[in-house]
Amino acid sequence: VWIIFSHDIHLDYFPEYVRPVQKYSIRGIYDFVTANVWINDSRMDDHIRKRKGQKYIQTWHGGFAMKKVEADNLDSPRWLVSCGKRDSKMADLFISNSKIQSEVYHSSFWYDGPILEIGYPRNDYLVSSEKLALLRKAISERFNNGMGVISGKKILLYAPTFRKGLMYSDSKPDFMMWLEGIRNRFGDEWIIFLRLHPNIVTTGHFVSFSDNLNIFDVSLYPDMQELLAVADVLVTDYSSSMFDFGLTKRPCFLYAPDVETYASDDRGFYIQLSELPFPLYKSNEELMSGIESFDSEEYQNNLSAFYEKYGSFEKGDASKKVVDWILSQMS
Repeated sequence: VWIIFSHDIHLDYFPEYVRPVQKYSIRGIYDFVTANVWINDSRMDDHIRKRKGQKYIQTWHGGFAMKKVEADNLDSPRWLVSCGKRDSKMADLFISNSKIQSEVYHSSFWYDGPILEIGYPRNDYLVSSEKLALLRKAISERFNNGMGVISGKKILLYAPTFRKGLMYSDSKPDFMMWLEGIRNRFGDEWIIFLRLHPNIVTTGHFVSFSDNLNIFDVSLYPDMQELLAVADVLVTDYSSSMFDFGLTKRPCFLYAPDVETYASDDRGFYIQLSELPFPLYKSNEELMSGIESFDSEEYQNNLSAFYEKYGSFEKGDASKKVVDWILSQMS
């Protein structure tokens, strides 16, 4: 059973063996109460209560603990702190993708239970080049059938996160400049997929999609990991999607014009931006210059060093190990 927030999502996206159900429907409440196992990547709503015998696996939605969260996010409202404490108390297991993530779970998530250090199941196919190639082909066919636009074209995925107050950065990207720069550096024909964070989906007014035939809003596409799989280049700012995308070894660039104010006025970081393997730029012009001078060999070396330093657990077999844990609890 897969819980969804509304029927706006394409129900034919799910395979036959997955039954989607609306979260606040009577059937959804029934499934919550009667399920043997819960798997969640965020916090449970405050009214949710776990029955005796139910198991709860927390996979969390961010990895490598970049932005300060939970107890370390001093701006967290009291209701969110209360919700986090209760959720962690219910959890039977946390899934971690790195040593630094495990450390933050125990220091900041009000959690002292077991952690399965195996990588994230959602990243399994990003690690395996064979699985990734098959998935990219399937997703490309899906987009071609739906939009008829990406056949033979490369994809730049732009996926910014949100700021304090659920706002988007005021510094607007120049997508036409980006397209020209990416074509000049890597060749081929390119299109841009815009993926806004769920908290800021309604603020994407800085681009008129009807006037830009090479820019497509995929903010409501149901699976961010599939967008990472199909993308050839990622541009983000402070989103942990950079660490997932890095597993593909494809180029990732950070576009963060507000880096000074974000670092001081927003959440702050566990990992300093200067330690990241992804080059950071503060303007459209800087980003284009960085793309033009991009050194693939240096980038690959920086990626490997980063994942080793912070203890990546990603091996591509996390899904199997989670299933093994579930089966061990059911016997």
